[in-house]
Amino acid sequence: MLNPNDLTKAELLQVMEMLECTAEYYLDRALSQIERQRNDAHYERSRRLIDEERKHNNAYLEILRPYEGKHLIDIPPDVVKRAQAEWEKARAAGRKWDKLNGID
Repeated sequence: MLNPNDLTKAELLQVMEMLECTAEYYLDRALSQIERQRNDAHYERSRRLIDEERKHNNAYLEILRPYEGKHLIDIPPDVVKRAQAEWEKARAAGRKWDKLNGID
């Protein structure tokens, strides 16, 4: 017996047309399941990007916490570079999340 993976694109479309005519209920259920899978995958990608952004924001704050209330000139340059790197990683994750969710 053939498996859907064995079908060509044209054959798969033909099967879908046959299902639509004879078993619309099952086709609707299958399409709903695929839509749910896509939504779940999108949610997981979004969640990972949010977690990544939060992690880098927290690292940025922890790096600068000992220098809170001090002038920027009093912060060692290597600390500023590390903090800036974490800030940029957080912003990059935020931009990826924006792009994934259709925000300009």
